[in-house]
Amino acid sequence: MKRRFKKLGIWETVGIITSDFNLAESFFEVIYKRHKRKVVKFTKSKCNLYILLKNGTRYMWIRPTDNSRGYRFSKVYLDHNIDYRLLQEVILPCCVYAKPKDIMDLNGKKYPRI
Repeated sequence: MKRRFKKLGIWETVGIITSDFNLAESFFEVIYKRHKRKVVKFTKSKCNLYILLKNGTRYMWIRPTDNSRGYRFSKVYLDHNIDYRLLQEVILPCCVYAKPKDIMDLNGKKYPRI
């Protein structure tokens, strides 16, 4: 299976899920500064934040709404202000490829409500 993803150039998809754009923007700036030499693409607009690294890792920001269904992540950073219903019905199905240790809050600690 990894061979197929290697052909596509995609190894890992990391989701940053928060409804606060400023919080997501500051999180992406930290990621950009940490991996500055490895960044292939950095998209920043008022409704889209996206970083692609040379090793195929993608960082993408999504708002926690009912329209967020269908994304699949192998690692997730969550905001504490997410509604419990959205967490159970929308966010956790997006984490189908993530292990429980890979679902964290924005500070890098294990998310407490899972």
